[in-house]
Amino acid sequence: FPSRQALVVVALDKILIVFMLVELLHTILLFLRTHSFKHEPFLIIGIIAAGRRILIITAQQSVLQVREPSYLSELAVTTLVILVLAVALRLSRQK
Repeated sequence: FPSRQALVVVALDKILIVFMLVELLHTILLFLRTHSFKHEPFLIIGIIAAGRRILIITAQQSVLQVREPSYLSELAVTTLVILVLAVALRLSRQK
């Protein structure tokens, strides 16, 4: 049987996937209604996906209690992705 902590990691992963799917569905419905493409929702989906990845990495590391050297580099790259997407979102809203 999986541990309680492993179940929390799986539940967190599934909940965040649902959030991403809802945002994507909202974006598609908005496009179908207005027939105009907006890139902001895709930037938000990217930020949610990267945040999800950070939460899953850290949760897995805490459950496993084993520190793999590669997880820090993955966290750094994912954090950089969030920062770039956030800057892009901020710049796109200033226009």
